[in-house]
Amino acid sequence: MPERFLAAVMTSSDMWHRRLGHLNSNYLNKIQNAVEGFTLDRRADISKSSCIVCCEGKQSRLPFPQDGSRSDDLLQLVHSDICGPFNNVSIGGSRYYILFVDDYSRIIYIYFLKNKSAALDYFNIYKTVVENQLNKKIKKLRLDNGKEYCSKEFEKYLSSSGIVHQKSNPYTPEQNGLAERCNRSVVEKARCLLFDAHLDNSFWAEAVNTAVYLQNRILVSALNEKTPFELWTSRKPDISHLRVFGSVVMMHIPKEKRLKWDKKSEKGILVGYSEDVKGYRVYIPRTKVITTSRDVVIIEKPTLVESPVQIKELQSQTESSEVHSDSVGDISDDTESEEYHDGDETYVPDEEEISSGGESVVSVVKKRECRRHRRQPDRYGFSNVCFESDSATDVSELSLQDALNGPEREQWLEAVRDELQCFEDNNAWELSEVPDNSTVVQCRWVLRKKYDSENKVRFRARLVAKGFSQKRGVDYTETFSPVVRHTTLRLLFSLSVQLGLDVTHLDVKTAFLNGDLEEIIYMQKPDYFDSPGSKNKVLKLKKAIYGLKQGSRAWNKK
Repeated sequence: MPERFLAAVMTSSDMWHRRLGHLNSNYLNKIQNAVEGFTLDRRADISKSSCIVCCEGKQSRLPFPQDGSRSDDLLQLVHSDICGPFNNVSIGGSRYYILFVDDYSRIIYIYFLKNKSAALDYFNIYKTVVENQLNKKIKKLRLDNGKEYCSKEFEKYLSSSGIVHQKSNPYTPEQNGLAERCNRSVVEKARCLLFDAHLDNSFWAEAVNTAVYLQNRILVSALNEKTPFELWTSRKPDISHLRVFGSVVMMHIPKEKRLKWDKKSEKGILVGYSEDVKGYRVYIPRTKVITTSRDVVIIEKPTLVESPVQIKELQSQTESSEVHSDSVGDISDDTESEEYHDGDETYVPDEEEISSGGESVVSVVKKRECRRHRRQPDRYGFSNVCFESDSATDVSELSLQDALNGPEREQWLEAVRDELQCFEDNNAWELSEVPDNSTVVQCRWVLRKKYDSENKVRFRARLVAKGFSQKRGVDYTETFSPVVRHTTLRLLFSLSVQLGLDVTHLDVKTAFLNGDLEEIIYMQKPDYFDSPGSKNKVLKLKKAIYGLKQGSRAWNKK
């Protein structure tokens, strides 16, 4: 044997395993016949349990069983999952939906939420409904590790109800696979419904609701070619009433809600089916409501060549066909102003108003422009003086870099230190590691010169969060905060003068730092923040600092 090969004669398999980049045992045993200078002292048998490096570099997840066991009866096991937040708010104002899937029948119940915190309330509704229908009790509830499912309140409710709480491991959606797969099927079907109907994304909740309605009435391979509806109700579903989602609907107007010569029907759009009453859910563009009615004529399009009428087109046609006629007989004002709404309805927010096109039958006479110049009332004079005075003393905002490169560097540095000290005094944050998939909000310094009552300059530095980098539904939910109206202040001052009372006011320094933050928000460290052990860490906020979307609301609650 050549001398250069002697070093390989009695080398152990562990050593060759490391030399060859942690090659697995199978290839170590086969490579001897394919190369020279390779000899093992014994057959290689190396597993990940005997090599830490292989675990660190190659470990993968354990395989999941292909065929899971299925429950033997209804409500033995219920799966649940929440989907959202969606970018578009639904017509009813929701951003999430929660579904519950019975493991035995695969029947799906769905509810729409404005925020995740309502999950327990809707589970309570679901539990009451299904247990009363079947006269059975829910035995187990399988959920993911979402914080809305892991709250103490949720755990306490399940424990008091005798329901076993099964949670999947973090980052392991496969353990709640049935709910995840149902979610995917529902979203895919809803997406197709919206595309086919040419409706915008604000109708996502109606499309999802319809998708669930259809999913409960189609065959499922795991159910031996039966439908979830049949296993749940012990009878086959009747689907003769189904029509194409988004079709044009002519909805009958009850005679009690129209005049003698009014139209007897109005155009709408089919957006689903009602589970509570026997009827169709119809969106009326004119009134921007969704109503339920059984007295409808549905005009289905046979092919996709002619796409269904879109909302703007439908409203245009509706408004163009309106003819204003004189009233006949003695009809009260209440009767004339009534609008017809069959069943439950959901109001569409004003910001989602649909602009109308087309020409109106009634001609509009263009008003003659008035060329007379209107002079502002004298009462504006005092306001103008105040505005000009404030503008004259205002100093434009400076960047931190420009301020520290100028002649007033020390004054600005002192202002920055004072601001950081206020945050420390109010316990506004703490150092923390960044969790995976977490949003880190950015921040910046706002520098201004202010003047006191003696017109002396005061250097003011304020640290603000960049609220636009927050994600709705994740970093914040509600933002509304009431503000006193000027009319209320004027009334207060007027009463104080009439009654001879003194009016006092106070100014809360760093007011927002007193508001407690309910959400978990991480923020980057600001410039000139120096704290031991802060390297590679971020700030976990405890207080609703300036710039956060919910800052004003938190201060108002405080």
